[in-house]
Amino acid sequence: RFDFVSIPLAAPQGQGIGCDFQPSVESCFSLEGEQWRTVVVGRVSDCLDPDTAATFAEAEVLRSQLETELRWAAHLGLQYVILPPPQ
Repeated sequence: RFDFVSIPLAAPQGQGIGCDFQPSVESCFSLEGEQWRTVVVGRVSDCLDPDTAATFAEAEVLRSQLETELRWAAHLGLQYVILPPPQ
């Protein structure tokens, strides 16, 4: 028995901005809306830490990719999201 399951928001190598983003699930209809809200916790990709960027442009890309993943989590109706720890 489990209380929740944690899933990555992006598919492996699926980080991207807008339509370049590849979600880890085929469809938001994979589960009922209530299940997304109550038993699924999303995980943001570990590589999306704008503070680790070498340039401002790279930081902006990472920020945009992070925002895209968070928007996907909101679209799914997730109540909780695990962010990468600060480095």
